[in-house]
Amino acid sequence: MNDLKYIIVNMKGWRKDQARAIIFNGMVTHSTVVPQDFECIGAGFMILGNIDGKLAAKCWGKSVSLDIKSDPIFDAQIIRKTLTRTHPYI
Repeated sequence: MNDLKYIIVNMKGWRKDQARAIIFNGMVTHSTVVPQDFECIGAGFMILGNIDGKLAAKCWGKSVSLDIKSDPIFDAQIIRKTLTRTHPYI
């Protein structure tokens, strides 16, 4: 199976609500995607869907390479806000 993976990153010094999502192919290792000068605050696997006409993400698991667990509710919110460009800090 080739699930989508994601990381939730934050620039050092930013508040947690300013985090961004990076979504990538499951063949890529989580640790290779973290941008320089950012810290990873969440990571795992995801699927995208549509609930009541709105984009929704379901998140689970953890990154073994980063040793970081997913925070399913928070991570799904950041993913949705990042993909729909409704993040207040974009």
